[in-house]
Amino acid sequence: MAKLSTLIIIFAIVASAHTTALWLKRATPRTVMVESEKVFCSFLPKTYREEIRNSEDDAITFCTEANPVNAPEAKKFPNGFIKSANFAKGKGFVQITGTIDRTKYKLKKSDRGG
Repeated sequence: MAKLSTLIIIFAIVASAHTTALWLKRATPRTVMVESEKVFCSFLPKTYREEIRNSEDDAITFCTEANPVNAPEAKKFPNGFIKSANFAKGKGFVQITGTIDRTKYKLKKSDRGG
C-alpha cells in the first residue's frame, strides 16, 4: 500500500454549482470549503501525531489561507503540507485531489485516514 505522503488525498464536497461552505453537524460547527485549487479547506487532528481516524469528532479546519471568508476561524495548512492540488467541478460537486507531505503535521506513517 502506498505511503500516506504519496497517497492521493481527496477532499470532495457535494455542493451547489457555485461553491459553498459545508457545516458539519456537531456541538462546535466546522467548515470545509472548496473554491479553487488555490483556496480550499479540510480537517486535520487537533494535535500533532494524533491519528486522523481518532480525531473525527474534534478535528479542526485547516485551509490554504487563514480565516477565509467561507471558513471563519480556520487555520492555515502548515507550510509545505499541500504538495499538489487539482480542482474539478461538475454538476452538483466540487473536488480537490492532490498529495500531502505528512511530516509537516507529524501525521504517523501508519495512519491510513478516517
